[in-house]
Amino acid sequence: MNLKMIPKLLKVLPESLRHKLYRHQATVPEFALDINFTVEIARTETDLEKAYSVLHDSYVTAKLMTPDQSGLRCNLYTFLPHTTVIVAKYKGEIVGTVSLIRDSIWGLPSDKDYQKENKRLRLDGNKLVEVSALAVSKNFRNSGNAVSLLLMKYLYNYAFHFLNSNCLVCTVHPRAEDFYKALWHFDRNGDVVSYQFVQGALAVHLSMDISLAKVQKVVNSYPTKCVNQNLALFVLHEDFRFKYPQHRFGAQIDPVFTPELFEKFCVIKTDVWHSLSQIEKHSLYSIYFELFGYCNPQLQVEIKDTNYMARSYRVPIELTTAVQCGDRYIFTKLTDLSAGGAFIAWPKDLGAPGSQIALSFKIGDKIIKTKAEVTWKNDGQSHLQPHGFGIKFLHSLGEENISLKNWLYHHVG
Repeated sequence: MNLKMIPKLLKVLPESLRHKLYRHQATVPEFALDINFTVEIARTETDLEKAYSVLHDSYVTAKLMTPDQSGLRCNLYTFLPHTTVIVAKYKGEIVGTVSLIRDSIWGLPSDKDYQKENKRLRLDGNKLVEVSALAVSKNFRNSGNAVSLLLMKYLYNYAFHFLNSNCLVCTVHPRAEDFYKALWHFDRNGDVVSYQFVQGALAVHLSMDISLAKVQKVVNSYPTKCVNQNLALFVLHEDFRFKYPQHRFGAQIDPVFTPELFEKFCVIKTDVWHSLSQIEKHSLYSIYFELFGYCNPQLQVEIKDTNYMARSYRVPIELTTAVQCGDRYIFTKLTDLSAGGAFIAWPKDLGAPGSQIALSFKIGDKIIKTKAEVTWKNDGQSHLQPHGFGIKFLHSLGEENISLKNWLYHHVG
């Protein structure tokens, strides 16, 4: 991405011509091809801490945050299972990081300033993943964007193949808008705002369709099919230096945090826990309770808001299930699951709330058979779910929930 300096005079050119010039001058930095680079998901306490440290120092330098006593940048989204921290390493040392945040009932960081824009994308049927917390260590910031390009390459392939996403969203400084629109064909949504998530810095909301058809159009917009001069083609090209997790059939997230890591980073090493609202604390705590049976009386929170409807945490998945309702049988998809209930995609009416069904599905090598009651129907009011039905198991999955946890947290680098 060693773009030559474009004279200020060219800024007056029409956007289409200006962007064409960017693509003509784009090249993959030779340093980005160095075999000493590796890119992977941060899983260990050491790697996570280094990633949060690189992010902290980068944001402080850019005046996007005030220095934190911990030397780390963490927030609510850090500890959600829907967040994946990606790290670029050079000779084993972390030199860059970026996070992917899968859309969920907690929303996305950009919802705070761009809720209308994200809602429109959701209503159009997009599965959103937000690109956030991009940072490169200071010794590698003058490498021709080599580290950033490697992180971009990894996050695209990971979001497409592992998170089943078709749309990336991000917020960037207006100065960077041309870069993303020209080289990656991002679209702008909404106006420039003073973005509270980063100390009120100016930001603009961008989104990118990452379907293969759209990415192929991006590839074809470059003047060459040479991998080292076509950034989109470089992103699609296989890379032996990239370490992806073993594909777990049906998984939609790749969680890393255990209760121990949660306490270390959220409560002990940083002050994030005390900065959260009561509802945020309750929601975050419920995740680790549901997944691990985690219990720390000092962190339990009582919600006094009578309008708040607590719900057990459900793991986003996509598993085939056989369902019987009366004399009807159908194969469909489970799209989230907990020990107490699930959501079933269903193209036709299954029955009114209160009706009972029987279903069977497989987690790993274990077949689960159970009965359930239909509790609610989604016919468009929930943008995060397909049309279908929420169900409550008549008997808790119990030990089967341990299988779910083990299946979800089974990683092979």
